[in-house]
Amino acid sequence: MEDIEQEENAKKEVAKSWSTWIPSLFNSEAVVTPEEKKKKINERIGRVHAKSIKQHACVLTQEKPNEYERDLYAQKERLRAEDSKDDAMILHLEQLLKIKEEKDQAHSQRAQWE
Repeated sequence: MEDIEQEENAKKEVAKSWSTWIPSLFNSEAVVTPEEKKKKINERIGRVHAKSIKQHACVLTQEKPNEYERDLYAQKERLRAEDSKDDAMILHLEQLLKIKEEKDQAHSQRAQWE
């Protein structure tokens, strides 16, 4: 068991040594250790997650104005309906006031004739 561990450690040391690393630059062979592979994989996963989080945040920020616009439109419609009710009530009261004024005028004219 110790022999296997020693062999693995020796391979790691050879991969890390400058005598292996410098010729690999000229031969375009990259000597990548398992730790470097894990690090690269984790960095790639981190970038993918960051990108997806940003995209999700972007979608949310695009949806929020739509929700606000819908709410604003609903509020405006509710106000229009209330305004039309108020306008109808005002018109009705004005008509009643006009009728009362006409009756008062007619009554005052009768009183003058008498």
